[in-house]
Amino acid sequence: TKTRFSELFGAHDTLMVYSLMYTDGGSPCPGCTSLLDGFQGNMPGIGERASIVVVAKAPVAKSRQWARLRGWRNLRLLSSAGTSYNADYFAEDAEGDQWPIMNVFRRTKDGIRHFWASELLYAPEDPGQHGRHLDLVWPLWSALDMTPEGRGDAFPTGSYEESLAKIGGA
Repeated sequence: TKTRFSELFGAHDTLMVYSLMYTDGGSPCPGCTSLLDGFQGNMPGIGERASIVVVAKAPVAKSRQWARLRGWRNLRLLSSAGTSYNADYFAEDAEGDQWPIMNVFRRTKDGIRHFWASELLYAPEDPGQHGRHLDLVWPLWSALDMTPEGRGDAFPTGSYEESLAKIGGA
């Protein structure tokens, strides 16, 4: 079912859109998965103030299968396949490679406006450092940054391999 962008706001005037990446092999990105694992638990609180959706260029059935395996009951998943959303809002480059980005939109009486994007994704990284464009909303990094070791070169892997095997992605 096609959905108009304006309908995604629901009862709110603020809409957050996270772009879930899929790898060249067709598997959901482990980093995106980690971020969305955290959002799953925070959705009741976020939903009091804003609408939030997750878009992926993959077919919506594939994302929903992943959501079931991860236990994401509170996330609204949509497909951006066949639309220009990814190209228009920095969720893919000119070659079609997908990028993880959060975009925030505001609805006013004058229309819908782009309010914010996690554009630090495009800033140069220091040697040995991963991009930190979504750290402010990623519980994993906040927790690890409080430890004596910090996050180091950690990158989410968790139990994703087991879930991927269930959908034939590993």
